[in-house]
Amino acid sequence: MTMAAGESMTKGTPLASAFAEAGGVQRVFDGKAHDYERGRPGYPTALYEHIESLFGRGTALSIADIGAGTGLFTRGWLERGHRVVAVEPNDPMREAADAMLRGQPSYRSVNGSAEATSLADASVDLVTAAQAFHWFDTLAFRAESLRILRPEGLAAIVWNDRDDDGLNRDLSALFATFGGARRTAIAAGLVKDEAIGRLFGHGGVQAWSTTHSEPLDAPGLAALAFSRSFMPPRDSAQGSAAQRAVQEIFDRWAHDGRVRVGYVTRALVGRPA
Repeated sequence: MTMAAGESMTKGTPLASAFAEAGGVQRVFDGKAHDYERGRPGYPTALYEHIESLFGRGTALSIADIGAGTGLFTRGWLERGHRVVAVEPNDPMREAADAMLRGQPSYRSVNGSAEATSLADASVDLVTAAQAFHWFDTLAFRAESLRILRPEGLAAIVWNDRDDDGLNRDLSALFATFGGARRTAIAAGLVKDEAIGRLFGHGGVQAWSTTHSEPLDAPGLAALAFSRSFMPPRDSAQGSAAQRAVQEIFDRWAHDGRVRVGYVTRALVGRPA
């Protein structure tokens, strides 16, 4: 079946121009690596198991994790015995992944992008993009995926959507208040149906989802908020106001010193066509 879901950035969208002054999309997370590590959610075991099941039980995979960031998704693959190349254009984010994962022999990272990974032809079984697809030029990513994938290889597009509950509605209101034009541009740049069509064509793509949640203390909730590309720097006047607003949200929803942030994890897996 063909499933219309996911997110993508194509050339000329408001997303590309919105971050031009910040050095382009490869620089949007400068200064956010620590918050990203501290506040962003991981990925449930069931997600890894689902993708593995498409290759056969016990298969050790060679994986290119594109837009790997600080290595949150990469780490889960390594823990399950796979070989992973983390492809990440932002130096501080990639360095954070290296600091966490460089001791593992099946891990390496490269300074590359979705459109130009620097990896060898037909060198990987699986291309993944977790919480990153909306930054890509979809057609160029499709061509690059087909170049580096082996003949039976697959691509998996993964993201964590925040659940629709009171805490997350308060966070959305916070982002609307402090995110400004960049948040608006990101919303305008999410072209779901067209992006998935450009990546997978009319080929088959499997849709999968599950729910999970992440407990966070007050600093963790602040890190989740400030890890967003559109949020102001912490040390700015807007950042100070946002920090106070995050604390108010935490105080409203916390139990026993924690809030529980709910997510729906979604995946689309198929062969680019």
